[in-house]
Amino acid sequence: MFRFGGGLVVTWRKIRSYAKRHLIFRIMKSGPKGQHILFDESHTWPDNFLVLKNIDAEYFTSVLHPRDRFLESHAFNSRYLVRGSNVSVDTITGVVSLENGNFLVESSSWCKQDLELNVVHKSRNFGRVITSNADNSLLPSNGFYHWLLEDLPLYLKLQKVKRQEGILFNTFVYNGAPKYVIDFLNWMGVDVKFLPRLASFGELDFITRGDDAGWPRCEDVEILRDTFSPLFHPKKPTKKIYIPRTKASRSPSYEIELTNILAANDWTILYPETQSLIEQIQIISEAEVLCGVHGAGLAGMIWMEGSAKVIEISRETLGRACFARLANICGLNYFWISDMSKNVDELFEVISKLSEPETMGN
Repeated sequence: MFRFGGGLVVTWRKIRSYAKRHLIFRIMKSGPKGQHILFDESHTWPDNFLVLKNIDAEYFTSVLHPRDRFLESHAFNSRYLVRGSNVSVDTITGVVSLENGNFLVESSSWCKQDLELNVVHKSRNFGRVITSNADNSLLPSNGFYHWLLEDLPLYLKLQKVKRQEGILFNTFVYNGAPKYVIDFLNWMGVDVKFLPRLASFGELDFITRGDDAGWPRCEDVEILRDTFSPLFHPKKPTKKIYIPRTKASRSPSYEIELTNILAANDWTILYPETQSLIEQIQIISEAEVLCGVHGAGLAGMIWMEGSAKVIEISRETLGRACFARLANICGLNYFWISDMSKNVDELFEVISKLSEPETMGN
């Protein structure tokens, strides 16, 4: 009954979010003045948040966009360990809400505009407050790409800081968390406490975020590789792995045929949905080539060696270059293929050519 009630709350907020998006769209059409009112980035840090310590320094990075070869840049903000008092949290997204109904932008990697337009983010669940003698932390349950590259590194950093200080802390997780979240917790031996989607805390510790969605940080990839390095295959990588989306969403019409051709030519077809997180890491660490349609499965490139190759196939004009940026951080040879022709034989030939040992990426 409680879950049913919680589902109605989320459904209502989705409906309200869609209505809000429509209203915002109409206001934006009024011109620059309306846009300025909607997206004023001024932000005051609430009184009930205490900055405990600095975690990461700010820095600036640049990388060539794989489509048009223009240099694109991004500034990463400093990140801080923060303690919030009397806060409410969406345990899926990790977005923190205040009693006045506002949300804390620093609790998400998405910018304020995206939160306003796309996320059911405001909990306002200030009923039963969770308290304990130990420090409280939350591991969100976002989609795989955002969980692996944005949520998990910050949880691991917080865990490292607490252990160095000899502090015991509680880990809370959404009670409908995806399998990869549970796989991680079981592998690490974390004693976890489960929560409904909307929960409130007397105190909650977390690490702040910047507007970094789609821009992986070097130090986050480093802590992920350090943590999971015992799972990496010790031998020289030799496998060619294709990750299809045929069991997920956004699979192109030609993908089943392409998958069959690749399998017949000694490619390993990896379905992440059928493998544990641990098995995925072990298999992908053996890859000398990783290929797939634009999707979260390509985030597994962080388990590969620096000389390996990543081939991304895109149905789009590739406005999102997150995997090119990630490959750049990992030191991998990255290639982008446009599949506009949808000719499977030609697509296979291009993939085969790019997979040859002498081919170098950009």
